[in-house]
Amino acid sequence: MLKNTHVRSKKKMVAIGIVTGLLIPYSVVMGVTQASAATTTLNIISAEPTTGFDPAIAKTQASLRVMELIYDGLVDYNSDGEIVPGIAESWKTSSNGLTLTFKIRSNAKFSDGSVITSEDVVFSLERAAASGTMKAAYANMKSVNASGSSSVVIKLGRKDRTFMDTLAWIGNSGILSKKAVSGNASYFLVPKATSGPWVLTSNIPQNKAKLEANEYYWKTGYPKIKTINYVYSSDRTANASALAAGTQDMSFPMAPTDAIRLKAAGGFSFELAKGPTELFWGFNTKISPFNDIRVRTALAYLVPRTEKQDVCWEGLGPVSYGNLIHSGPFAQSALRTYKVTRASAVSKAKALLTKAGWVSSGGSAVREAKDIDGVKDGTKLSFKVPFEANWQQSRCHTEMMSQFVKEAGVEALPQAFDGPTFWTEASKGSFGMHHGGNGYATIDAQFLNGYTCTGGIVALIAKWCNKDFDALVNKAVASSTPRAKFYYNQAEKILNKELPLILVGGQYNVVGFNTNLKGFDARFDSSNRGLITATVS
Repeated sequence: MLKNTHVRSKKKMVAIGIVTGLLIPYSVVMGVTQASAATTTLNIISAEPTTGFDPAIAKTQASLRVMELIYDGLVDYNSDGEIVPGIAESWKTSSNGLTLTFKIRSNAKFSDGSVITSEDVVFSLERAAASGTMKAAYANMKSVNASGSSSVVIKLGRKDRTFMDTLAWIGNSGILSKKAVSGNASYFLVPKATSGPWVLTSNIPQNKAKLEANEYYWKTGYPKIKTINYVYSSDRTANASALAAGTQDMSFPMAPTDAIRLKAAGGFSFELAKGPTELFWGFNTKISPFNDIRVRTALAYLVPRTEKQDVCWEGLGPVSYGNLIHSGPFAQSALRTYKVTRASAVSKAKALLTKAGWVSSGGSAVREAKDIDGVKDGTKLSFKVPFEANWQQSRCHTEMMSQFVKEAGVEALPQAFDGPTFWTEASKGSFGMHHGGNGYATIDAQFLNGYTCTGGIVALIAKWCNKDFDALVNKAVASSTPRAKFYYNQAEKILNKELPLILVGGQYNVVGFNTNLKGFDARFDSSNRGLITATVS
């Protein structure tokens, strides 16, 4: 059996592992497409998908939350974290693990009624493999070819425990209509002829979008919700107020404080998406003072860890003292590099900064440069730290950090940015140090996409590339779970030593909804595809 060894209760965090074989398809009515039984409306208020709807470009969580509703992949995850059939009703793996053959459902159609063919799948996967978002994840795919109109053959360069998870990455591995996309430069403004449970019928930037149930969706009788009105708002406090007033039914991610308060008031519930996540301080290691490992290490000792989790996140989510937060088969022995007393942390930080040439002088509370190459003597150790203005916890965390680093003579100045501008500038390397957080579907995706040199997310996190790190990750991807765990442990040690970012913990995404939404489960990968089988009373 092809099986996910990362299967866990949907209420627990999961890690990834795949062995080859065959999955049993869903029991569905085949051959005849039946219109969706959807009759109701769901009102969502959440951040605008400012990176758009093109899987080759869009990589922010806000865009993924919409793309996963309008695109389907060959395979998907269920709420328990198992890989299950999607557009592919079944598949088989060769004895050497290098060839995957997928059978496309006979009733799989795009939202315009056209049949989803093997050529559409080939087009979509080749496009994903060439994209900036998925290049690293598809690096092991040597070829993808049609075998007749309803079969697709993928050949891998080596055994790959993670490739099925790449295909289950719905937002960026969604199946597109070759005919609709080719030669249409404006297609992704409001994509038509899409493969998912809903169709994006309108999108007004900085305002709202509307989605309607796909009447040709292959999963007979679904989705149950006919219309999704999607209001764009980055003000999480205002979003919580809209939920409380009943004008909106669902919002994500919510501030934990708001979710806990609304649940206590009644008529409201929330779930936590507990997949692989991270909270971090990212660096541009190419500019001063962050090009000095001693400065980065000093800051790693100084920043708040348990304190920020308790104050800013209401205690929801794990804390890190040097490594990523993993559970399940990939759980590591926790690195405790920065788990020291506050007095020791400040002492170590001061010593490191002094050795780096940032000294206390002239009675100033802020350290100044002395004999540092490329830095004028007397320059203060002062810098701006951007954060997303609409993310309440990010503001809290950044302001708390600025107070903590003062003890060692560092002036970190919080700087609020709106979300779209923030991530655009982060990708350009405009920030020396910035606050960030992200979530992934799997541990493998976290390492591959978040930290390798060709990862689609690494530019948003840190300006860093380490070939030794990449080699370990590539070995992990090609290895069984126990061996992969060893390689990831070694890779984590490189991250902890070189500090292209400071990992301080994980964030559990809070998905809040009024109790008129029935049957919704927040998936471990933060996906909202649980809405497909949900209803609104």
